Amino acid sequence: MKIILFSREDSRHLPDELARVMNAIDVHGFDFVVNREFAPILEQASGRQIDGSQIYDEGAIFEQQEAIMVCCGGDGTLLEGARRLHGKRIPVVGINSGRLGFLTAVAGDGIEQLFCDIAEQKLRIEERSMLTVEGSIPQSEAQLPALNEVALQRHG
Repeated sequence: MKIILFSREDSRHLPDELARVMNAIDVHGFDFVVNREFAPILEQASGRQIDGSQIYDEGAIFEQQEAIMVCCGGDGTLLEGARRLHGKRIPVVGINSGRLGFLTAVAGDGIEQLFCDIAEQKLRIEERSMLTVEGSIPQSEAQLPALNEVALQRHG
């Protein structure tokens, strides 16, 4: 199983939680990759060096087989992680390090159990529809994927 770790630079992270994430990955022998913005934060928190081959950039394409994305942050981080999968049917789960967590399933005290459930294939997968929003959007992509909601705002 490949773990695709994702977080944003501006997410709140507790070093102890990130160290536990890395320890759980080691305990279960998972292969993992981490996005470039999150790698230095993860290295500092866990005290270990991440090999360059385990770091991916924004446009990375992931194989669907035997992969799961684990987002560390809040609901916004989970939504951003899902967007970066570019429509691939890869399960996404979140570790909540924010204040509220409607989409992020696991709090910091559930990290070890989450990775046990991944290893034992005990996670229940809920299918969600993705939307594509198209329009004349200044200084943005012509098409934007959405998982949870779309907000329209009048400009000018």
